[in-house]
Amino acid sequence: MIAGLVKWYHDGLQNHHRRFDSYSPCHFNMQKQTLSLFLLRLTLGAIFVGHGAVKLFLQRSETTEYFSRLGFPSANLFAVGIGVLELACGTLLIVGLLTRVIAALFAAEMLVAFFTAELPHGFTPGTQLTIVLFVVSLSLTLLGSGNWSLDSYYWKQKRERLEKRDRL
Repeated sequence: MIAGLVKWYHDGLQNHHRRFDSYSPCHFNMQKQTLSLFLLRLTLGAIFVGHGAVKLFLQRSETTEYFSRLGFPSANLFAVGIGVLELACGTLLIVGLLTRVIAALFAAEMLVAFFTAELPHGFTPGTQLTIVLFVVSLSLTLLGSGNWSLDSYYWKQKRERLEKRDRL
């Protein structure tokens, strides 16, 4: 199963490394796609870093109380765990490291938030944000990190090493 996930992750990144003539329409579309994915990663990562920092450093007791009211066991553990997840993984998302895995975690978090915290209270402005964060997370899970990322750099370096080894 892990090997399958690694292959899926690697295959998705391969699509971002095609080379096009710099004057072709495909080249400009790749630039737009790269910029779009970068902006999505940057925005989503910054939102989660901010939310994680608030949960960990500014409102830990309020967050713990909130998780307790929602019926989560070990509410303090959940508050700290979600805060760490959002802060650390948001930072990794900004730099584009393990983008698909992290975006999938955020999509799962937003699904849980939607069904436990938002849906019981009806459609509120908070619900709208949860839905948008879920859709952006799902999009990054499916599309990957784009060329301006550490993921892209890593796979490019790995591919070059393999090509160099194959030439020997």
